[in-house]
Amino acid sequence: MSLVKTGLVVAIISVVIGAAALANDIINNQKPPLLFSGKNDRFTCELRPYSNEGEIWTVVYHNDKGKQPWLRMVNTFGGDWNTLKRCGEIESRLERYRQHGLTAFDYRPDPKTPRQSVICAKTKLSGDNCNLLVTLDVGVDPYQSLSKMIEALKNKNTVDQNSNGEPSAPLLSPASPSVHLGNFLATQDLNAGETAKK
Repeated sequence: MSLVKTGLVVAIISVVIGAAALANDIINNQKPPLLFSGKNDRFTCELRPYSNEGEIWTVVYHNDKGKQPWLRMVNTFGGDWNTLKRCGEIESRLERYRQHGLTAFDYRPDPKTPRQSVICAKTKLSGDNCNLLVTLDVGVDPYQSLSKMIEALKNKNTVDQNSNGEPSAPLLSPASPSVHLGNFLATQDLNAGETAKK
């Protein structure tokens, strides 16, 4: 067999093995590898089953105690911003902010989307700047949405991205909406960003 044919056979076998591994991960409700994150990432995007709702792309936080499904992508936002792409983008932002020393979530207006607010993240590296995490839909109250996100982290359950319901217990004040994440993040993540800050 010539070197070209051998190379072609090896390439085909590699593709088949990769496809089988991808199918196995999807069957076992795990995020397909290499789509978004590295193997050591603490925030991932996974297709997870929910009773009576089917499978939903969900941002999952891997803390000291295991996996915590957290932010469910239930809305598309036009164009090619489907739930999978949104999940991957939010997961990627969270992982980058975590590596920079994620300290707090907040909300703010966004000049790029004047009728919409955003949930943003503060890090040890960014200081007082609040980096975009999630753009909320028109009419979604940012205080209520952030309250629901923090409540879900606290109670170790999920919340729909763009949630606009009244939180069951107030966890932040509209006058001071910044929520420090010391009670919610794993120790490893609380210590992240120290080198980046120096």
